[in-house]
Amino acid sequence: MKNVKFSIVICTKNRSYDLNKCIESINRQTYNPLELIIVDASDNLSTKELVEHWKNKLSFSTVYISSTPGLTRQRNTGVQHCQGNVIAFFDDDVILEPSYFKIMASCFDSEAIDGATGLVTNLPRETMIKRAITRFFMLTGGRKRGAMKPSGFAGFVDPDLADPIQPTDVLVGNNMLYRKSIFDHYLFDEYFDGYGMMEDVEFSHRVSKTHNLFFIKDARLVHTYSKFERINLTKHFETTIVNHFYVFRKNVRQSFMDWFFFWWSTVGIVIQCMFWTIKTKNLSAIKGVYKGHMHILNLNSSLWLACNENPNPHSSAG
Repeated sequence: MKNVKFSIVICTKNRSYDLNKCIESINRQTYNPLELIIVDASDNLSTKELVEHWKNKLSFSTVYISSTPGLTRQRNTGVQHCQGNVIAFFDDDVILEPSYFKIMASCFDSEAIDGATGLVTNLPRETMIKRAITRFFMLTGGRKRGAMKPSGFAGFVDPDLADPIQPTDVLVGNNMLYRKSIFDHYLFDEYFDGYGMMEDVEFSHRVSKTHNLFFIKDARLVHTYSKFERINLTKHFETTIVNHFYVFRKNVRQSFMDWFFFWWSTVGIVIQCMFWTIKTKNLSAIKGVYKGHMHILNLNSSLWLACNENPNPHSSAG
């Protein structure tokens, strides 16, 4: 296990309070990482000051990098500075259980594991109605082995169905670890701007074509879902529509049936949109769905240029 040296990359923006809790949990680990790299896109100095505060308190090195906003851009920047042989990416609002890295180190001690994700212990339970909708319309839903669906959405590993160490084709972005050597051939796709919705699915799906990825049930953490720097409902639905289309075009073969499943899942998004419209009693969700489809219909947009640049579903390029 001593041969496993973790470089932690945390990309953040204006969340120093949440980041502090995350670093506290890293500091409590029973297996120390090699280094912590903070890639910060904040518009104030609070995060930089926080990192300076922690530098002399941690038993491992800490690196602060200022960056322009954009999750995938920040992640690629972090990778360039990593010295370890396994790179761990975390959202800034997660809290790790003390044994997280010890368990992951024992897993990466085996050459059979190239990438992994742990168990988020506070995932909300789906209602029967939501579960029925996500399954029926091929939206995100739990399954024993995580995989991208023909619709372009992903079914993540369901912990209740999974083995303790469960093979999967998709990793969860709030905690995902990869061997550094993978980044000699793969990069995060910088088309995904800002919040980067679905970038974790797109990247891990590509990597799974040539490497072995796993869900590790005993490596546990809490995702606190920070209230800071969250996108609003309009932007959420617009980004869902646009990024879903991009992931589908880039990674699914697009047979007639694949296109059927894609549009079938889009119907499911519209139904979710109507639910939120009733719940919030405003048109924010509808505006998001409308703007997303207008973006898709604009053949001269950057979306179509990006799709045409990455037409191969098995491409390793970012």
